[in-house]
Amino acid sequence: MIYMVRMKGVDEFVWIVAIALILVVLFMAVSAVFPYNPVTPPNQTTNGTAGANVVASFAQVGFVGYSSSYAGQTADYGSFVVGQTQADNLRKATQLDICAGLWCNRQQELSVAVPSYYMDTLKDVRVSFAIYDTNQYGDLVVKWNGKEFHRARSASQDYVITIDREYVKDSNTLQIYAEGPGLMFWASTIYTLRDFRADLEYGPAHISTFTLSQSELGAWNSGDLSFAGSGSTGQLRVRSNGYVVYQGMPAGQVNVPLNYSTAAPKLGENILVFDALGGGVFSLGNVRLRLYLLTNQVVKSKTFQLAASDYSKLGQGRISFAVNSVQRDGDMTMKLNGKYLNVPKPVAGGNIVYFTKAEAAQGSNTLEITGSGYWDIGDMTITI
Repeated sequence: MIYMVRMKGVDEFVWIVAIALILVVLFMAVSAVFPYNPVTPPNQTTNGTAGANVVASFAQVGFVGYSSSYAGQTADYGSFVVGQTQADNLRKATQLDICAGLWCNRQQELSVAVPSYYMDTLKDVRVSFAIYDTNQYGDLVVKWNGKEFHRARSASQDYVITIDREYVKDSNTLQIYAEGPGLMFWASTIYTLRDFRADLEYGPAHISTFTLSQSELGAWNSGDLSFAGSGSTGQLRVRSNGYVVYQGMPAGQVNVPLNYSTAAPKLGENILVFDALGGGVFSLGNVRLRLYLLTNQVVKSKTFQLAASDYSKLGQGRISFAVNSVQRDGDMTMKLNGKYLNVPKPVAGGNIVYFTKAEAAQGSNTLEITGSGYWDIGDMTITI
């Protein structure tokens, strides 16, 4: 009897296992036909940030940025020779009147600034003038940064005073005055100087500059450097802010195209350096720089609402947008309620810009989009 009970228990266990296996097979078959697909609640997204709340969507934003360009400033640098000592004027005056005595005391104190980009190749500064009229009652004195470089009763003739580079700083003071007439106390020492110049000598590379304002830098599109060149040996190299834009043997008219990448434009003073490689000497004529700036700026403005509940829980918001095409490369600008956002370089395809509670506002928010490039923007979604 005991043996029969045990057999009956084993039979029941076998049947239970068999039924469980049948149910497992059945569930697998149903899952294959009807796969599990959870439904995302309305106004929710699972793209990158699960549970992010969509607060605004815009279809096909359209084109933003600068759509065309125009000729901006033009700089004419004239003619010069590269590979020899160069000279640039630092200060000049048509006439300087100097006197010293009981009834007249007039001296000249001039500030002379030397730009930093000259310092590496600086040779000296030459002060030149012609004495047009004098009674020579006392000495004419010329000082540079307090050091005396000329003292004499100077006759009416041309003078050139050389200031060695060791005495030249970025900011300098030039003093020109006369000593009194001595025993002739009733008179005054008089000197009239004409064609006064303070010229810096440097080289053998030649340096030219152009200046960009903030608006010009933001609207930069391209440029063109042109000159008529000739030389016999070596190569002419032209650099813009340290980047080589031309290197070769010029023969006749040369046109060098400049773009944002090659010219590396910057706010304020920009430096063009012409130098001769391989011991060459090059004559350049009609050197001209033309800058082309962007115009017809297209700005797109989008408005969206942030409810009090959304604003209170805002940590980091996302502006997701698609760039259908890049018509002109450049930097994109986004302002949320007038505050600039950090916008990575736009690329064709998906892009994301983040914002925080500091830029957003409860209620109405205004997003402005433009830039120095030109883009076709597709759909845009704003989530928090």
